[in-house]
Amino acid sequence: MNQRRAANLGCIVLLHLALLWAVMRPLPSAAPRGERVWIQWLRPLTLRPRTTPPAPPPRPAAQPVSPKPPAATASPPV
Repeated sequence: MNQRRAANLGCIVLLHLALLWAVMRPLPSAAPRGERVWIQWLRPLTLRPRTTPPAPPPRPAAQPVSPKPPAATASPPV
């Protein structure tokens, strides 16, 4: 076995031992509850009434455009 392979296997073994140590540690004890406030209640915000902008004035109705009748053609002077 060459030296590089032995170093890789050693790193793998150390990694497994470190993970096993981390899993096997005892859990920290829970802190006493005491008189601590766990929830902070917030009062609802008072909303201002929504103001709508004034409506634009109504536009006058469009007058239908009728085509102009053809102008009477005057005969050119002779």
